[in-house]
Amino acid sequence: MTLTPHLDGIFVSFNNATAHWTEAQWRTDIRSMQAVSMSFFVIAHTAVIIGNATTACPSGVYEAYFPPPPSHAACFKQIGDLDAPGGTVGNVLRAASAVGLDVHIGLGLVGHGFGLDDWSSLAQIRAFATTQALLARQLFAISNASASVTGFYTVVEESNGWTWMENIDDFAHHYLNPVAADIKSMRSDLLVWSSPYAVANRTRYPATEWLPPAVYSELWEMAFLFAPAFDHVAQQDSMGALANSLGDVREILGNLSAASTRQRRTLWSNVELFEVWPPSCRWPQPCHGRHPAPFARIRAQLANEAALVGPNGRLIAWEWSSCLSPNNGSSQWPGETRANYDEYRRYLQGGA
Repeated sequence: MTLTPHLDGIFVSFNNATAHWTEAQWRTDIRSMQAVSMSFFVIAHTAVIIGNATTACPSGVYEAYFPPPPSHAACFKQIGDLDAPGGTVGNVLRAASAVGLDVHIGLGLVGHGFGLDDWSSLAQIRAFATTQALLARQLFAISNASASVTGFYTVVEESNGWTWMENIDDFAHHYLNPVAADIKSMRSDLLVWSSPYAVANRTRYPATEWLPPAVYSELWEMAFLFAPAFDHVAQQDSMGALANSLGDVREILGNLSAASTRQRRTLWSNVELFEVWPPSCRWPQPCHGRHPAPFARIRAQLANEAALVGPNGRLIAWEWSSCLSPNNGSSQWPGETRANYDEYRRYLQGGA
């Protein structure tokens, strides 16, 4: 449609409403993505941890939006659409195939408090990698090995925190690489990637806790060496929750682009389409509320980041239902998401 800086794809995160949508409702939603030049979307995660590890379930107990692997049924509780073939995920995958949009599937999400917070235990990392590879195989089977499934998102959000990056070599070797290798054994062209975040706003967050962009990118370059089967990162711009500036993002992406190029990786950028809410919330308050960002800021993000990922990079975004869908997918801000969609469509068509 246009060479204007634009989103190639977007995350979709299930909520209480969309988890029960029919295949027809998903077709409508996915056609809206297609209408604004998106070629793929990412299911943000397909399972969420709800219980600690046990002997039978070494990576914990999960809720899943699809029928769990029969061999591990005790470790998963299906939620969402329980009647459709393949559950909620099955509905989405069939809809995407019918519309003609590619899908990247997110794996299992690990929350805080379940023994995997610092990623320092190799035994836990290996157990989690085994579970993620198992989920990838089950999800690929649910898709009937569909050609519309073109990638898998590894879900864990690495960061530029010191405690994270001091273990990135072990994490890359024992998690990113084996998961990617197992996925590629199903089909060699499947992309496997992650979406880390980086804090660069020094007016809010102390430098002592966060690596500077140059060091952060050097450590990711090392991680690529430890994970040859792993494809690339889609770096979060962190302008929504962590208030990075456009300049912060340029510094982070500029360094990471050079590191990715040296290791023959592409670079994607993950544009955050939200702002913290309420507007009065300011750090160091815990600002957990989110609201669709004004489109003027989103347009500035697109222009800033498109120039940094290069001709082979892609822009993706967080998140469709809560920030951009025109189809009432958000249970909280449906009017605002539709307004942003309409503005985005006009922007792509050359409007103001």
